[in-house]
Amino acid sequence: MYFDIHGHNAGLLPFILRAATLFRMPKDRSVKEIISAGLTGGLICAIGDPETYGFRDLKNDTKTVLNQISDIGKSICENGSVIVLSPAELKEIADADRSGFILGIEGGDFIDDEMSAVDAVYKAGVRLIAPMHYSINSLGSIDLGWKGRIIPEGDKTGLTEKGLRFVQKANDNGIIIDLAHADEMTIAEAAGRSRTPVICSHTGPRALTGYGRHITDLSLKLIAQSGGVIGLWPFLNRGEGTIDSDAFKKQALYMRNLIGAEHMAVGTDFNGVPGYMKGYRDITESWKIMNLLSSAGFTDDETEGIAGRNFLRVFNDVDSAKNES
Repeated sequence: MYFDIHGHNAGLLPFILRAATLFRMPKDRSVKEIISAGLTGGLICAIGDPETYGFRDLKNDTKTVLNQISDIGKSICENGSVIVLSPAELKEIADADRSGFILGIEGGDFIDDEMSAVDAVYKAGVRLIAPMHYSINSLGSIDLGWKGRIIPEGDKTGLTEKGLRFVQKANDNGIIIDLAHADEMTIAEAAGRSRTPVICSHTGPRALTGYGRHITDLSLKLIAQSGGVIGLWPFLNRGEGTIDSDAFKKQALYMRNLIGAEHMAVGTDFNGVPGYMKGYRDITESWKIMNLLSSAGFTDDETEGIAGRNFLRVFNDVDSAKNES
């Protein structure tokens, strides 16, 4: 089993951005290419805060998000795979050496006060929501905004009252809460209030890099204490992130020593980043990540857990605790 816990549909990054970088950005990879590369699948996210990017024809509303989810779903099914709705289904396809993808949303800006939007996207097949993306919203706050903008401490809210109601609603519905992009205060409050494990799908240890999209030791520990996982992220752009394979191995070992390999996964943010660490091209080279973990001294059992089994455990714990009434 190899399951990448964070990515996007092909076509998310506009052609003009790729052209501006002389096409040095990682290639878009279709669902079919991901499957052909030997992966069990991945978690594909729609964007829940499109207004952040200045898209005049897109709004932070349920309709916009549902349209994206529909397009992602069609892409999955037309490329010979399936939408995974439960941990039992994910285990079944992994055991049968088949493929499947989970639907997610990055950014909860579309969520209304009544939380009816959460019900609507769950009904559409969504099983993960990251409440914050590139802007502070009515649910909580972040460290880095769009284009690397540092958020002043005075602007940070932590988890809001509405954010707490979202956490409770997600728990009730069996939706995984992804705290990637959240700041330390929001992570602490969400992890402490959630009845189920929370995750941070793509990040790294800030203690080693100082990068604002990486998280502190405290945040790593709190997510692990909730029973959740943290996704290793081979991102690099303009010197920020993970420089090369040696840096990646150091980060992985640091996290194993701090929280244990059972709380680790892989989230590459496929189809959603301008660059990766030296020596890693894109999701079609995911086997390199497993090789790096092995060469760093991770056991086969630990590597298999990071490759997907740890996330499956979280998915099962979240799904089992949902309110069926």
